[in-house]
Amino acid sequence: MTDTNSTLCLTDSQSKRLHELQRESFYQHCKRLNCDPISLEAFLLSRSKEELRISIEAVEKANGRSFPAMWNEAKEALESNDWWAFNHLKHTIVVKHLFDQIVTSASTLPIDWEYLGGIAREFELTTPSPSSPESLRKMLWSIPHIYQYINDFNAFVGRETLIGNLPCVCIYENLLTASQFFLDIVMRQVLRLDSPYKAELLAVDELENVGSQPGFITVCRSVFDMILGRKEWASIEPSYLLSRSWPEMQLPCHLMFFGATDFVRLHEYGHLLRGHLLKQQTYDIEFQADEFAFNAGGSIYAKLRGASIWSKIGAMGILTIIAFIEMIEHHSSSKTHPLAQQRLIALTRSGGEESHILFIYVQAMLCVCRKTIESEYGVRYFPTIMKP
Repeated sequence: MTDTNSTLCLTDSQSKRLHELQRESFYQHCKRLNCDPISLEAFLLSRSKEELRISIEAVEKANGRSFPAMWNEAKEALESNDWWAFNHLKHTIVVKHLFDQIVTSASTLPIDWEYLGGIAREFELTTPSPSSPESLRKMLWSIPHIYQYINDFNAFVGRETLIGNLPCVCIYENLLTASQFFLDIVMRQVLRLDSPYKAELLAVDELENVGSQPGFITVCRSVFDMILGRKEWASIEPSYLLSRSWPEMQLPCHLMFFGATDFVRLHEYGHLLRGHLLKQQTYDIEFQADEFAFNAGGSIYAKLRGASIWSKIGAMGILTIIAFIEMIEHHSSSKTHPLAQQRLIALTRSGGEESHILFIYVQAMLCVCRKTIESEYGVRYFPTIMKP
């Protein structure tokens, strides 16, 4: 969703058309799945408000103090009675913090300033400079950030002919929503809460046992059906959700959610900021965009103890979901895009001191879902994935 007050390049008619496209894609999504769009809008609004409140409350609880500035920032969204108005405000807040992450880390990120200068001159935008973080922020605000409800588990950055061939970042909502559901149910099963705020991974034999339970297989199948676009929503008992069953884990849980969705967006901004739109698509530029997203995403949580690892587990969760999709749909690697399995290997190898921990969490997610993938989707080949 673009913000007409801060996206400098869009005319009122272009911005209006982008809003219309999002609504059209949502109604097409509802029609395909035979669900009532008005009812789904009401449900989405209620759930999203609840998630926003829980997220802020979790941060306050973990820090032992209130954050009135966060409530003030979210106030307009929480008071909205319209799903589309709420969604627009929420995404504006999200993108603002996303740009904070990029600008804060700009001096350490491999940004192609010459390429960005060329885009700025072509479209008469603010020219970004390494010596002026604010100039980079202004340029980023000028790049439309579009959300679609088309059933595509994807994201991309490219030229958008609808709005003057301007580079745009396009994210599909299904990718963001499904990633949160996946992490919520899977991490609930792979963790054991030994004491308040201290969670441990289950042993392999325990993971296999949990993953074979009929109740978990039913829930896991429900989430994968949503990921695959076979149902509009996954209705799950709170006992299967990490964010609902263990209040002590609400903050880590939401850090994983943020880490997952930030990774998706930052991967596409990595392509843009590294000048990949001018280069031939190769495995290397996908690995580079992943590394960009991983490093930029982790920087915002660096000062909050323990937050970085939860954020990065969320990022790995996105690639784990894609790996499952590739197994179910029997994908093979293309000439331009590596399989998620290969991307996971590359990230765990570049993860520094945390790489071994991340590898173990990925293996745990794979292990607990294995029975569902094999029994419900007929997957005969299930890789152990990699070595750390």
